[in-house]
Amino acid sequence: MLQKKIIEQLKLSYGILIGIALAIGLSVLAFTEPALAPPGCTPGTAGCDAPLNVGTVGQSKNGWLRTTKFFVGNPPTVSEQGAGDGLLRTTMGAILNEGGAATGLVVSSGNVGIGVPLPSYKLDIVSGGATTARFGTAATDQVTIGGGAGKLNVGTVDPLYTINGNVYATYLPGMVGVKAEITGTLHLQWDSGNHFYQTLIRFNELKEGSDLWLFSRIIDFNLEAMSVLLTPSAPGRAWYVKNNTQRTLSIMSDTASEVSYRLTAPRFDHAQWPTQESDDTPRGFIVP
Repeated sequence: MLQKKIIEQLKLSYGILIGIALAIGLSVLAFTEPALAPPGCTPGTAGCDAPLNVGTVGQSKNGWLRTTKFFVGNPPTVSEQGAGDGLLRTTMGAILNEGGAATGLVVSSGNVGIGVPLPSYKLDIVSGGATTARFGTAATDQVTIGGGAGKLNVGTVDPLYTINGNVYATYLPGMVGVKAEITGTLHLQWDSGNHFYQTLIRFNELKEGSDLWLFSRIIDFNLEAMSVLLTPSAPGRAWYVKNNTQRTLSIMSDTASEVSYRLTAPRFDHAQWPTQESDDTPRGFIVP
């Protein structure tokens, strides 16, 4: 008899507990914000604002919301649920900084991949053909790498020109080694003593800001490696003499007072950019 009473009491207790649990669950799912705050409890005071809930009505929070995992979209899979802390996932895309803050997105560390699950670079983008990446749409846009002194590995550089509605490609030439070049024309003066035309370029005395001055400042100080190509404006000869000690270039012609020139020289930092890469992992053009 006593055993039967105990069983009946346990059944009643379980029923009460199940009823309480269902009541709590339904109240959470159907949470309705109170019309008035409790007496003496003003909005903004800890514990006085309405809590976030699972209802379908949009909600907002003025202060910080901190969580170790955040998922937007379809319910996360088992593996996603078991991922480490600090996880943010979305299956519906993301729009950031619609308010126009000065800083739109900061990634404090690690690599960023677009279409790359395990990025190997600070920014790793999967190939998308002609639509892989675009930087700006205005003619004044600029891209700076390494503060302007970095290296860009690229196979083909193609400045485009639109003329009469047609787009034309003008590929840049390749050059072995890091060099600087300049072209121009010179008007030579008649040297009655030597009976030929002549001019003298003093690289250390050029007008600051001129093209030749800039060329002279960014090339190796030693002129011995400088290449000089000359073309006289009239049939005849043109030649030159370099003076590395005084950093001068004498240009002469026996018939022409005008000579076109092309000067090519190693850049002042050419030793930092050897033609043989230290990393022999195949990349770039694979030459047969």
